[in-house]
Amino acid sequence: MFPRDVLEREVIYNLIKNKGEFRLKNVLGSLLREHPDWRQHIPALREELERIAREYARFTLDELERLAAEKHVRIEEKPREKALPRVPPPPPGRQFTVRFPPEPSKHLHIGHALSALINSLYAEAYHGRFILRYEDTNPEKAAGEYVESIREDVKDYLQISVSSESYASDHMHEFYRAAEDLILQGKAYVCTCTREEMQANRREGRACAHREQSVEENLSLWQAMHTHLEPGSAVLRFKGDMQSKNMALRDPVLMRISTTPHYKHGSAYRVWPLYDFENTLMDAWEGVTHIFRSNEFGTMRIELQQALREALGIQEHPHVYQYGRFEIIGSDTQGRIIREKIREGVYHGWDDPRLVTLKTLKRRGILPAALRDLAREVGLSKSVTRLDWDMISAYNRKHADSSAHRYTGFLTEEVVEIQIEGVSEVEEVRLPLHPTKPEEGERVRIVTNGRVLIRKDDQRGMIRLMDFATIRRRENTVYELVSREILPEDKRAKRIITWLPASEDQLVKARIMLPTAEEKEIIIEKSVLTEREGAIIQLERYAFARIDRKDPLILWYSHP
Repeated sequence: MFPRDVLEREVIYNLIKNKGEFRLKNVLGSLLREHPDWRQHIPALREELERIAREYARFTLDELERLAAEKHVRIEEKPREKALPRVPPPPPGRQFTVRFPPEPSKHLHIGHALSALINSLYAEAYHGRFILRYEDTNPEKAAGEYVESIREDVKDYLQISVSSESYASDHMHEFYRAAEDLILQGKAYVCTCTREEMQANRREGRACAHREQSVEENLSLWQAMHTHLEPGSAVLRFKGDMQSKNMALRDPVLMRISTTPHYKHGSAYRVWPLYDFENTLMDAWEGVTHIFRSNEFGTMRIELQQALREALGIQEHPHVYQYGRFEIIGSDTQGRIIREKIREGVYHGWDDPRLVTLKTLKRRGILPAALRDLAREVGLSKSVTRLDWDMISAYNRKHADSSAHRYTGFLTEEVVEIQIEGVSEVEEVRLPLHPTKPEEGERVRIVTNGRVLIRKDDQRGMIRLMDFATIRRRENTVYELVSREILPEDKRAKRIITWLPASEDQLVKARIMLPTAEEKEIIIEKSVLTEREGAIIQLERYAFARIDRKDPLILWYSHP
């Protein structure tokens, strides 16, 4: 029934690839992809494959490879993942350590995901630590809801192995001690210039009078910042180089006053560190050895943070690698703009299907493995990476296609019922849940009195109903049966189309959220109800989709 040489080649290939272990499911899948008509003989095929595998199980790998050459078995190596650019190891005695430090002021988007994943990939490659740090020292923006959202996105959705979590705001006393050390060394001073004066002085490279204050004056003003000075009336500045071509070194602000209650610490503190001061110290305290971040931070900040480490007596300097920024095409990513549009009712929320937040990606069925592939591809490229839904879809499709069960579903507005003459009163049609994984089971459709549903656009003179029959149009919505098998004369049926039984008891109605944020009614074969909530499915000849809810049934469109 089955060509012996074809089965032998597949068995030998499988045994070599799996180091002598026979994996029947893989062989079945490969053969059924090449010979779909063998699906109706799976039990016999399985039995024959197992018998051949037993015959070859006694051979060593060397003997199997010789047989493979004799029988012209092509052993294809699995494509290797793109290698990450190599980086120097950490200093002796220190563990490779990276960090992902988002400010918890909004929900993360795909750019954040790629940054987190690049750091994670390096931590895995070098058997190191990955720190999830919440840089929450801006009381006006930081919020607990975003902390929880980030944790969920990084650990649950992206499935990154997090070695530890930390909050920058839990280190306020250490920040204060470091600030006082700089004041005592004459390397920092309290400035009471207005914001406009400070900006003008920095632009013109001119120092203000406060730069020459005594240590005692600075300490007195520093204490006043903690007790009664108002926000905006005083800041702590680093004594950099006011003549430097690097504007970041022209006496940058290290700490400022804010009386806004903090989501975690309330009103316990009123002087807060800014990004570069906070970031430099946290990296040192947490033993970060390698920093991977977007080049939108600029090389100016690298020089500033280096100067801060030297001023603070920090001996170890992390290796800093900056990759090209991610440009998101066709989607808003700025938190301020998204918030405004949510308030205005333009977006449904942070998981609106038109956005590229991780909340949206998850609901639309974008798999973390696809994002990992994308992050590995980007690596440490200096070029701008332009991201859009077409690129995201391309990476996701490779993973979704191998696992998504197949079903048929039509938008209700696109459906027409047709009558097929020549089909018996009750026909049972069995279709695989996955075309190359017969072991995962079947779905059954019952066709009553030849009544089926197809898309209006699929009406033709002759068509092939997938896995069922070839039919010819007689008039309007009446068709006649041509054959149940695929015969040479059926080649005129150039289109193989999906279809559904017309009986209501064989169907389920659902809603599908489209990429435009429009929700429409869809009808699907009832067997879809066996899927779990959150499963990614493929609606044949339409799109991949994620089951967002089962009662009532709601799908989210992923991509074609």
